[in-house]
Amino acid sequence: LNSSLVKVVIPPSITEISQSLFNQCSSLKEIEIPSSVTRINDYAFRDCSSLTHVKIPQSVTFIGQLCFDGCKSLDNVEIPPLVTSIEKYTFRNCISLTNILIPPSIRAIKKKAFSGCSSLGRIKLPPSVTEIADNAFSS
Repeated sequence: LNSSLVKVVIPPSITEISQSLFNQCSSLKEIEIPSSVTRINDYAFRDCSSLTHVKIPQSVTFIGQLCFDGCKSLDNVEIPPLVTSIEKYTFRNCISLTNILIPPSIRAIKKKAFSGCSSLGRIKLPPSVTEIADNAFSS
């Protein structure tokens, strides 16, 4: 738990954001992720309640479960075109999320992926989606 971290610039030598790396960094507002990153693992930004925007590089192929869960200030997300699944609880309780761009590479939206995203008014799902799990868009 780090309540004073406000901005992070990840160097281009990093290829993966580890599990729980920024979990509960409640003051984190800004993060710069380089194009060298290919994976953002489970819980990486969970409960970063001040995080408003994340630019996920096109190089990312995987975004883990509960990755952005509880990011209450996050308002806009663009899923990169190499990601094939939105894992369970990935964006749960992102109550300020109003816009999400889902690319044609997405095949599955897992359990409660967008549960509690009460500001999300409209989502356009690509024809590639073949699985939408229980409660994916509940609450």
